[in-house]
Amino acid sequence: MVNKVRHGKRLFKQMALEVAVRNPDRYEGILKSFAKYDGVLLDDYGILDVYSQLFLDDVLSAEKLKNIKMTKNYLRGWIKENCSHNNEWGFPTGYQAAFTRYLKTLSEFGFIYAQYNQRLKLSPVAKALVNGKITLSEAFALQSMRYWRMSPYRRVLNDFNFFEFIMDSIIELKKRGHKLSINQFNVGLFSDDGNVDDFLELLEENKIGSDIDKAYKLVKNKYGEQVPNHAKIAKKESAFRDYGNTVFRVLQLTGFVTIDYKGVLLLSPNESRINFYNALKAQNFRITSEAKEDEEKYFEQLGAYDSELENLVVSYRDKEDHSTAEYNKKIPEIISSYGLNKDLIEQALIKVSMGDTRGKDCFWFIQAPVKFEFLLTLYAYMYFGNDFIYKPNFICDEAGIPYSHAPGNIGDIEIYNRDMYWLIEATLIRSKMQQVNNETETR
Repeated sequence: MVNKVRHGKRLFKQMALEVAVRNPDRYEGILKSFAKYDGVLLDDYGILDVYSQLFLDDVLSAEKLKNIKMTKNYLRGWIKENCSHNNEWGFPTGYQAAFTRYLKTLSEFGFIYAQYNQRLKLSPVAKALVNGKITLSEAFALQSMRYWRMSPYRRVLNDFNFFEFIMDSIIELKKRGHKLSINQFNVGLFSDDGNVDDFLELLEENKIGSDIDKAYKLVKNKYGEQVPNHAKIAKKESAFRDYGNTVFRVLQLTGFVTIDYKGVLLLSPNESRINFYNALKAQNFRITSEAKEDEEKYFEQLGAYDSELENLVVSYRDKEDHSTAEYNKKIPEIISSYGLNKDLIEQALIKVSMGDTRGKDCFWFIQAPVKFEFLLTLYAYMYFGNDFIYKPNFICDEAGIPYSHAPGNIGDIEIYNRDMYWLIEATLIRSKMQQVNNETETR
């Protein structure tokens, strides 16, 4: 019997993604592990095989496995005993349902087809990412323009592309001389129909600024369960910090937005990538009614990738590759806006190197590996100032906030002047022992 994903009656709901994997940069490693099992039958045995591979590849870790020499046989037994969740997505209660937390977002974005007792499939766009033809940022930029709220995975009545809606709202706000605050972004998560004019009128009529309580009150009044066909809204912490932040991270990963900080995070279009956004939007991606009800059709439509589409993606790299030109001008602005000093940057470096996500982190939305390089660049500047030129080899927005590694095999950070040249290779590798290997090569 074929098990299909169902979530009950369709209602208007908040835009949300799986929160078990909050950092979308992890999905590249997950996909590379899945690629080793492309075509495997996801029965109980097949799930254990794929699940255990995530641990063997250090994509997943657990404190209980810290000092264990892991083998596939050992992990199969350990997963059976320690990983469990109530039945979900057609997967039965136990490790099978727990496994779905690594399938959900990848399925919704068309990277994989993964159903219980069916064969695991990677889409052509997922294979392009795994094979290094496109970057993670490019892959999510492309798929965000195909992602559809109403789908077989989300039983919602919101029938539109959220990312196109929020980007068009940000672009229109800029024309009016404004930026979108993160609190306003969170209100946008609840839009019923993705109407930009109505959303901006709502924001104009309700000044929420940096007040998260006002934003939540507006959401409760406008989109709460008292409104016909609307689901119950989650508590503020879940709605904004859990679900909201997870969606925000994906948007930042696309590179479509520039993120500033003026006491609150502010979003505006990233002009160095706006042409890429417009080119993808011009493709006019849409999902058929059949695909909104059928997982396999949804996968086939979202995951398609041909040479024409690849040429489009790659053709917009050149301008992005120069995003860190004159980075010396951006660093002081970042330090000033976020109120940074040597001690704060040093503490942030230690936290990211140890994988510590507790406590306050003003750069919580930046993906961990590129955040490490970013913080190292700021740290070097705090010591050497403008005596050197700083050229980090990541791709950043107009404010200097990174969202992706640069394609190609080049050093991570170049620091130089007339007399000296440093090429810093900053490698953030967390093993099962949570050790970190930082290598610096000076030339």
